[in-house]
Amino acid sequence: KIVLLSMEYMELIYPKSKSKNNLRLINYPIPKEINEDVARAYGHIISDGHLTRPFWGDKIIYCNKQMELINDFENCFERLFGTSGNTYKGKGDNYICTIYSRIIWTYFKNFNVNWILESKDEKVKSAFLQACFDDEGSISKDGIISICQKEEGYINNIKKLLNEFGITNTTKYIIHNKKYNVNIYNLRISCKHNSLFQEEIGFVNINKKKRLNDYFSKSGEYLEDLEYDKKYNQRPEVKERKREYDKGYLQRIEVKERRRDYYRKYREKNKLIKN
Repeated sequence: KIVLLSMEYMELIYPKSKSKNNLRLINYPIPKEINEDVARAYGHIISDGHLTRPFWGDKIIYCNKQMELINDFENCFERLFGTSGNTYKGKGDNYICTIYSRIIWTYFKNFNVNWILESKDEKVKSAFLQACFDDEGSISKDGIISICQKEEGYINNIKKLLNEFGITNTTKYIIHNKKYNVNIYNLRISCKHNSLFQEEIGFVNINKKKRLNDYFSKSGEYLEDLEYDKKYNQRPEVKERKREYDKGYLQRIEVKERRRDYYRKYREKNKLIKN
């Protein structure tokens, strides 16, 4: 068993102070051993999330258009730390989950991906791969599963883990993005491994599940239909969450507009006084 960062280590870095906020953060439970939720949460963070340190505190951000992935991220943190963070609607169709915690931020900042690579639990590795493919992966109409990232080490680790599950027929290649002048590393999986990928890893993303199911129905390779909720977004609890997020988004827009009006009037008033 791999022992992770301890509470004593956290308190050594950030000793308790008289601040109520700091005391509250210190009291978050810290996972002592690696498990599926830790691997899944870390996979989401290094894929469609990031760790940031704005001037008002340490923050973990996860952004995605799919509500099922937002809920998966929230549930992981709820089971691990007892907090699901604050989720709101961003620009366009994006939903953003933010978690403010110096302790949790430090935990994942010092997390080492080798702990997942060296784990003897296949479920841990499978959960990590599933989170990565849900966020950064894609599946074409022809059933080709692939994943891409700017970090070459990210793709190399994915390739190593896939090999352990018997998914060995993969192709790594580089695409140069001229607009941003960066190399994008891609990993493509042969279609003959699709059934093995589904059995060992699979998707949480409903759209990717559906596309993989369509491929199997055409090829006849996988006789049993994949289980996915076609009407996930029509569930009452999901609809209610979306309404809350949309309402919060509209309220923030109204606040921003009021601030703009206030500062516009303030600047006009100052101009008149100067004249």
